[in-house]
Amino acid sequence: MSSIKNITFKHLPPYSSDLNAIEHLWKDIRKSVTHNHLFESIKHIVQAIRKYFMTVQRSPAKVKRLCAYIY
Repeated sequence: MSSIKNITFKHLPPYSSDLNAIEHLWKDIRKSVTHNHLFESIKHIVQAIRKYFMTVQRSPAKVKRLCAYIY
């Protein structure tokens, strides 16, 4: 690890889903919306995911919890 003044650089692996904030959101969508659910069509899946996002929009704390990662 090296640092320049008040910036510290940390080595991250080329890809790590645990460090990618959006992966946590996708995991919650799968758990909350699509896991073990049978949908009649793509339209119904889109509606369910849209409903999820409308609900999450009203809960900034949930988004922060899902996407925030303390390095």
